[in-house]
Amino acid sequence: MSVAAFRGVFTPVNRRNVVAIGPEVGVRFHFIKDAPGGLWIGPSLSAVYLAERTGGSVTRLFGWGLTAAVGYNFLLGDHFALQLGVGGGFNDYGDGIDWAPHFRLGIGGRF
Repeated sequence: MSVAAFRGVFTPVNRRNVVAIGPEVGVRFHFIKDAPGGLWIGPSLSAVYLAERTGGSVTRLFGWGLTAAVGYNFLLGDHFALQLGVGGGFNDYGDGIDWAPHFRLGIGGRF
């Protein structure tokens, strides 16, 4: 799930402040260790629903994002993994395409 709820530092001042919420699909290529642990790199694509934060209207209801990231999965016991990662990507939230840094923090289970 992808959530953007603030105006990024790289967003131009004339852009609206929107909340973007939606699913994200990506691929992880693992190095050093077998998946799901260890170093990974991978792209992801998101489709988001847009809502104006200040009570105004948005130019359209849906947007998209394309990102690439690198990170590391720490295995916690036999069934869980903690994911830390950084990257960057392009987003279109209705007012043109912007570049933004991305930080990833996640926990996953395997059974």
